[in-house]
Amino acid sequence: MAGLWYQLKLTMKDKMSIITFFLPLVMALALNLLSDWPFSEVGTTRFAVLSNTESAEIIPMLERYGAVTACDSREELKARVIDPNDDTIGVVPAQGGLEIVLAGDEMSWTAAVASRLESMLRGREQAMEMLVLPRQNLIGELLNPLIALVLVSALFLGLTFNTINLVMEKEDGVVFVNDVLPLTPLAYLLQKTAIGFLGSVVLTVLSALILLDRLTQLLQLLPLVIFGGFVAAVAGLMIGRLAENLMVSIVYIKIVMLIFMAVPLVAHLFAPQAIQPYFHILPPYTFFAGTIGILEHSANLPLHTGVLFLHSIIWFGIYQLFTGRKKPWSSVL
Repeated sequence: MAGLWYQLKLTMKDKMSIITFFLPLVMALALNLLSDWPFSEVGTTRFAVLSNTESAEIIPMLERYGAVTACDSREELKARVIDPNDDTIGVVPAQGGLEIVLAGDEMSWTAAVASRLESMLRGREQAMEMLVLPRQNLIGELLNPLIALVLVSALFLGLTFNTINLVMEKEDGVVFVNDVLPLTPLAYLLQKTAIGFLGSVVLTVLSALILLDRLTQLLQLLPLVIFGGFVAAVAGLMIGRLAENLMVSIVYIKIVMLIFMAVPLVAHLFAPQAIQPYFHILPPYTFFAGTIGILEHSANLPLHTGVLFLHSIIWFGIYQLFTGRKKPWSSVL
């Protein structure tokens, strides 16, 4: 426990580790707010009318062309019209015609609609027709891939903690002492992977609590988080061993994270269905696909969990070959 606390303090000395911890949480909060934003209302023509019997006849006709707001008084209608947040056209029936109320700073499209509005409503305007197309909610269509991408970034940003920890030990000379300490291979492995593993799991769980609607989705995600977090921790150890100093390690982390985030998203959006299974060779894609499946209620959890478990064994074996240390179970057998 003392060794773990020392590694945590060593890691937190670097500002990049602190930024890394909060970055996925900020991304999750931003995406959560973005998903609730009414983008479909942007660019909609708006009308304000008085809520009286005289306006009742024109309200259904105005609704064919845009959003209609009923105001209780003329002062409220004027306030809606001069509101700088949007272009609202005031429409008031007057002496057999229509009184159009404008603020004077409308966009050209709004001014053109206002100038021809009475003719359009009375059926005398034939040259101007509006075809209201079904609104496409692009954010809604991309919401699940974006949620999965944020969770992938949270999971694999945990490798930063192990990388920074090892690089800091290199610069202090501690890593060379650790290599000759009388630690069992298993104890050494647990100490070196603990920071990155816990960082990955905590970051992903906190991000999931912000992004996911139901607790059952988080429970389904946990096996993927555990095995994916172990892969991230081992990847961080390998980067830390390979990097000569802090600046080089940052470059390596950026390259790895770019690959880990870009490949799953591009494969999901553009790759043909027939070749998508081949992308499971990359652990982030398996986690990404499993998260998409959970969000769309079509998850094959045994498959994705099994693939990530296999990745854990493969990546751990690569790390053993990379470092030349004994197998952690050799001291027990």
